Amino acid sequence: MGLSIDNTNNNFLSDLNRIGYMDDLAFFFTDEGRQKRAIENIKLFYSKYEDFISGIKIYDNNKNEFSIRKDQESGEWLQQQFILHVQGEIFRIEKMETENNRFIYYLPVIKNNEAIANVAVTVDYFSYFESVFYAFSMEQYEWQWVLDDGGNIIYKNSLDNIEYEGIDDIVFSLLEGSVGNIRHNSKINGESQRLISSFYSTQLLQRDLAIVFSAPTQSFHTYVMINSIVIISLTLLLVILIIFIFTSYYKEQEAKIKKLVSSEKMLYKMIDEMPIGIIIYNADRIILKANNIAAKYYSCKDEKNMEGNYFPEIDFEDVPQYFSKYLGLMFTPDQLVIIKQEDGEKILIRNTVQVNFKGEPATLEILNDVTLLETARRKEAEANISKAEFFKRISFELRGPLNGIIGMTDLLATYHCSEDIKEIVSLLKSSSEHFMKILDEILDFSNIQTGKMVLDVIPFNFKEEIDYGISYLRNLMEDKPGVVLEYDIDDKIPEKIISDQYRLRQAASILMNFIAGNIETGKIFISCKLIDNKKGLVTILFEVLDTGVSYLQEELDEIFNNPITSEYRVTDKNRDTIFANILSKQLIEKMGGKFSISSPSGLDGDKGVKISVTLVAYSSVRIEKNFEMKKISSLDEIKTLVLKNMNVRDEESITDLHKLGLDISVTTYNANTVDQIKNNAELSADRYDLIVLFDYEEFSGFDIAKSLWDNELSVRYNLLMISYNDQQDNYLKCVEMGVDHYLPKPYDIAKLEATIRDCFPSLEKPQEKKIVMDSSNINVLLVEDDIISRNVIGTIFKNMGISFDTANSGEEGLNKARAKKYDLIFMDLFMPDLNGFDASKKIIESDKSALIVAITAGNMSEVAKKVENSGMKELIAKPVRVADIEKIFDKYFRNHE
Repeated sequence: MGLSIDNTNNNFLSDLNRIGYMDDLAFFFTDEGRQKRAIENIKLFYSKYEDFISGIKIYDNNKNEFSIRKDQESGEWLQQQFILHVQGEIFRIEKMETENNRFIYYLPVIKNNEAIANVAVTVDYFSYFESVFYAFSMEQYEWQWVLDDGGNIIYKNSLDNIEYEGIDDIVFSLLEGSVGNIRHNSKINGESQRLISSFYSTQLLQRDLAIVFSAPTQSFHTYVMINSIVIISLTLLLVILIIFIFTSYYKEQEAKIKKLVSSEKMLYKMIDEMPIGIIIYNADRIILKANNIAAKYYSCKDEKNMEGNYFPEIDFEDVPQYFSKYLGLMFTPDQLVIIKQEDGEKILIRNTVQVNFKGEPATLEILNDVTLLETARRKEAEANISKAEFFKRISFELRGPLNGIIGMTDLLATYHCSEDIKEIVSLLKSSSEHFMKILDEILDFSNIQTGKMVLDVIPFNFKEEIDYGISYLRNLMEDKPGVVLEYDIDDKIPEKIISDQYRLRQAASILMNFIAGNIETGKIFISCKLIDNKKGLVTILFEVLDTGVSYLQEELDEIFNNPITSEYRVTDKNRDTIFANILSKQLIEKMGGKFSISSPSGLDGDKGVKISVTLVAYSSVRIEKNFEMKKISSLDEIKTLVLKNMNVRDEESITDLHKLGLDISVTTYNANTVDQIKNNAELSADRYDLIVLFDYEEFSGFDIAKSLWDNELSVRYNLLMISYNDQQDNYLKCVEMGVDHYLPKPYDIAKLEATIRDCFPSLEKPQEKKIVMDSSNINVLLVEDDIISRNVIGTIFKNMGISFDTANSGEEGLNKARAKKYDLIFMDLFMPDLNGFDASKKIIESDKSALIVAITAGNMSEVAKKVENSGMKELIAKPVRVADIEKIFDKYFRNHE
């Protein structure tokens, strides 16, 4: 409270002086504008201290006077200006005067060092202290009163008639400006009473005052006693409440502890009685807990003998060989535990879980004995592998004579024969081709069953495949004019995707054959839509609907889903599709797609079937590059940076780049390479046009590609990856990291040149070179161990007027190729002693310009990559047709006119 009064005193005088200074009250009666502004400020001052001020007047030495006050009831301002009859006294200094029990504070208005007017503020101490003490009122316990320096009580809030003793002591302290407490007597309504008083010395408008709080000692003692009793009672209640809560918590924790102990016992019992091995060990691999089953696995007497001992790391010495041989498609090596015993191997499958056991981090290892199941599975797998190998061998053995039959029928078709003979030859040819198709389907089906089919994931033009499928179906329907073919292809489908083009075409062809055989008249509708595209991963829905024959769902399951057994029922609806339809479904699922078929199709009542295929693949759309492509017209203008690894020798590929005439800079990749490339990217004249990366088994080039991608450099350069470690998903990695081209080794320099030219469309196209010679002057070598195939192909050569030499084995073919220069060599791939792959490599080593065409009766998709890696230029399948030979000659030779 004392501080509040001090603040009022200081602020009051400051605010009043501010009005006199800022509003220049010397011109109050002579300048109307200044007068209005001063009145507004006076009103604000009055409102701020309205509990203290009862009126304000301004008068000058010319008898002019202005007064203003606020009506207490209405709150309206009452102000007037008049001329005094008698000149009021002008005080030259600030002072407080008492007039008729009123206190008036005078503030002089100075002009030219002379007081010409006064501001007189009438204050009401009683009203002020009443408002101040109202906020601190404690009438039930104490009295509040104000004493001036003359010992006069100017305010009190008690209604009783109180006479205070010891006032002189308070006045003495007041004059010294001190604060204190006294005990003194008083008379209240004539009765003597002992008081305790606290006082605070202050000043308000040049008056020294003491603010006093007094209370009877008895009331104070009663107040303290009551509060003490209340505090003690509340403390006791709080202690009792805490004891109750603690007791309840203790009982609850005790119940939880009993429950945990019971759960722990139950856990130990479960571990001991589980039919699988359980071992718990800590970070130091000290066994904390084990059960009897685990003890038996590790030939221990019981689980007690294991606890406290060191649990050894798994010995992976025998795991990799076993894993790769039997479990490669099912488990990872760290899941396998092989324990060698006298009666054989015990195979355990292990799973580990991180746990907290007895207050410390631990590992719980679960061991499941799958020896019997694994033995049965392994025998089944071995049987499937043997069956697949048997089918593969039988297929290969049957292809030899079958190729001869088909080849001979092709030759017979060129002779002039009677219609009956032609019909027999045509029937023999179609039967042989159908037999060959069945052999291919059996082999593919067997490879899928044994998990040996490997997809050849490459980029290809998907829209061209769609066009091929539609054209293929249209050709199948040539003899069915009553069938209308309609299709709707979504424009949003990417032009190129990354998948197995050969297997996709194979599956699509089988399904088109099924649809073509299912309808004689009516309508076929083909739909292809883009369902989703998330960061290049596209989902495409392909649907074929017809209005042909309808099926029961059981019949469709029989045709497309059920495995072929001795109880398989051949009907008119599936006679030609025993293997093919099931194979098409499995090929689609092998490529990560989904297949479904239903009937009816919904096109026309209850007719037809609906085939739906959902294909998921990466779009082969190249990432848009963020640089201006220079117009390069020749290879020697291509400024190339080659990033190599210091520990791997790759002179062969660098030499090939030099042979093409590129402007090459070779650097070893290190920690500073990325910054150097960043700096180069900002150049104009010496900026690289192409960056070549190398990928090895010992050093991954994709780590460099990722570093370039992370630093946003992949979009600023053309990138070429040359891989010495070709893997199935490498091309996908290139797409994801912005690498424009992927080229696996081995390759021929022509393919390298074609790849680089694809990066720079402005390059001048090289002139296509064809050897001009008469067909009779072409030197051809046929390397074939099968006499039937040798005779068939030889007959084709003779009919074409081509002279040729033959070799019965790879070794003989190699010797003849070294002894004589041949323009063209036809090489069978699978021969005893020296196969066609190795023979071709050796021939090319001695003659880089050798042109070799591979001939195979095997699976084209399986051998295509090996043929390319061996350096052979072309691959044709047996049975060799006249058209195949003509195509080769037309591509590489031009007959002399």
